[in-house]
Amino acid sequence: MNINGNFLILIAYLAVMPTFVALYVMAKYQKNTTPTRSAVIYSMEPPLAALFAFLVIGEHIGMVGIVGGVLILLGLIISELADVIFKRKPKK
Repeated sequence: MNINGNFLILIAYLAVMPTFVALYVMAKYQKNTTPTRSAVIYSMEPPLAALFAFLVIGEHIGMVGIVGGVLILLGLIISELADVIFKRKPKK
């Protein structure tokens, strides 16, 4: 493996952006939303990661991955629309 300046910059970027910045943003703004909406936002990460991997680097997503992503999205939609679907009054 060739360890040069570009490699070290990429490692530093990967250490800072996904960990520090993402966790900081999550902790700062999570208090401004409902627990259900937070769960929906965080549950979107796997399907979005797979979609970006497909679009950016051309990663192959098999049928199991597609079905899993669709099930996650359906679960998220149902959880967001549960009050409307089951005719419940929203909690205050």
